[in-house]
Amino acid sequence: MQAIDERRSREAARERARAVGDREPVEPSARDDPPAAAGELDGAGMRRGEERAEHDRGDRVEGPESPLYTPGMDERALQKDLDRQIATTHRRFVKAMEARLPGMSVDTKERYFAVLSSLVEKLETVEKPMREIMQEMMSEAATLILQEMQS
Repeated sequence: MQAIDERRSREAARERARAVGDREPVEPSARDDPPAAAGELDGAGMRRGEERAEHDRGDRVEGPESPLYTPGMDERALQKDLDRQIATTHRRFVKAMEARLPGMSVDTKERYFAVLSSLVEKLETVEKPMREIMQEMMSEAATLILQEMQS
């Protein structure tokens, strides 16, 4: 009786395992080499006798001349899309900070205002490159950020 229960239990476990692993099979790219059997590969994952340059195609499923999944965006459209995303993010930032201000302590507001006003002042200097602004802000804000973290 116990042997029958164990067999039924094992069969039920196998059925559950098959149901979990049931997925669509993945077809390899027809343009790539067929998969190698275990004995055909050397220690570096190459077929024996194959040159490295011939096998250096990277880890990808599709062939080397396969098209991209999405077409590239032209430079003007990319610029316009980035401008739109930046403007949207600015609006989200203002909304988020307006919601946070009432719950902030006076000390936190002072530190936040110091960083924000410094950044705005630097951004208003149009001839100053963004890289320089970011470098200056990193050094100025580091002290204020540490103070906020310790408070």
